[in-house]
Amino acid sequence: MPSRSSSTADHVSSPISEHYELSMSIGELRLFPAIRAEPQDTIIAATGVSCRQQIAHGTGRAARHPLEIVRHALLASPPAQRG
Repeated sequence: MPSRSSSTADHVSSPISEHYELSMSIGELRLFPAIRAEPQDTIIAATGVSCRQQIAHGTGRAARHPLEIVRHALLASPPAQRG
């Protein structure tokens, strides 16, 4: 029985890993450098779950859904300012 070389098995990639690698490569073109250039206290918004995950993996920074940001702002404001 012929044996498979380890180099053949090592080069097999799944569609998920290919998409992940492509996503991260695209993020490195403009998005990740722009996020890294922002101060640490800058709030990063992204609507999609996968977008927030990509940002976290590519920059180490957390992105929040815009509605989470609005909710936090509303709850943090004094009651007299809520309309």
